[in-house]
Amino acid sequence: MYSVRRGNNYQLFAILFFLLGSNSLGLIIQGFGLEIPFLGLTAISQLGLVFLPVLLYVLYTRVPLRPTFQLYRLDIVNLLLSLGIAVLVMPALSLVNILSQFLVKNYIAESLMEMQDLSLGTSILFIGVFPGIFEELSARSIILSNYRGKPVRTTCLVSGLFFGILHLNLNQFSYAVLMGILLALVVHLTGSIFSAMAIHFTINASMLVYQRLIFDVMDGMGADLGTLVPAGGVDNYSLLTAAGALLLVNLLTFPLLLLVLRLMALYNGKAGLLKANAPTGAFLPQVPGEPAMPEMEEESIWTPQFFFMIFLFLLYVVLFEILLPRFMTYG
Repeated sequence: MYSVRRGNNYQLFAILFFLLGSNSLGLIIQGFGLEIPFLGLTAISQLGLVFLPVLLYVLYTRVPLRPTFQLYRLDIVNLLLSLGIAVLVMPALSLVNILSQFLVKNYIAESLMEMQDLSLGTSILFIGVFPGIFEELSARSIILSNYRGKPVRTTCLVSGLFFGILHLNLNQFSYAVLMGILLALVVHLTGSIFSAMAIHFTINASMLVYQRLIFDVMDGMGADLGTLVPAGGVDNYSLLTAAGALLLVNLLTFPLLLLVLRLMALYNGKAGLLKANAPTGAFLPQVPGEPAMPEMEEESIWTPQFFFMIFLFLLYVVLFEILLPRFMTYG
């Protein structure tokens, strides 16, 4: 029912679908001179380009929904621990984001600027709720279910890598990989995809609330909101200052993050999760018709589909983040 090859096939299909879909949409918009608002593009991206491959996967494979997507109840203790993890990991993700900006531009900041005229509730729905649900089903649930016979470390790393690649730029890739690894680990600990959804939503929603507070303060002072994202990008001195401040914050929050993860492991009786050389399936609810303790699969994750997915991402980044900007600058 589940296999590494099927999981890798899905990852390649999802990336190809996203690449072809987003670029085709861009050509249609440009060719017909259409003006689609930011929320419309976000809805198309989440519902059409992220969730549709998930739906097609279900229709094609006819897998049982509950064990495939880890749709199991999340109790109040695990929910509270998940929210704590979300708060404590944000400084680490912000630090990685800042460090990546020494090399590439900040894509998420530009997106936030396009949302300044939207209501906070609408922004949270499209940037918090939709990704929190659809991206988790794609980048976490399907990979975990198909990597049931692989070690936990391998499953978490592949889930994080795919989650980073799905964003199709180096800036978001840098911290999405780390976030994806953490979310996969949390699903192993709780046995429920709702824990990852809660963390994902909280991180995105908190970012939106923080951005709105900054906008309101600057607007009240009569400041130009455009100064938040300078046309030439943030200078290296400002980045270095921000990185230094975040590093100090992380000295406090990162040990607390590890402590909360430890508490979650103890609460769920999975204290030996990373120490034990056991497969992912041993830490997730049992699939009907399969053994309670799945055997470790010998099948390699390094399939042609897996390599091709990575190749596509690198090619896309080189073309659109390195070569094309330089061509446009000197052209």
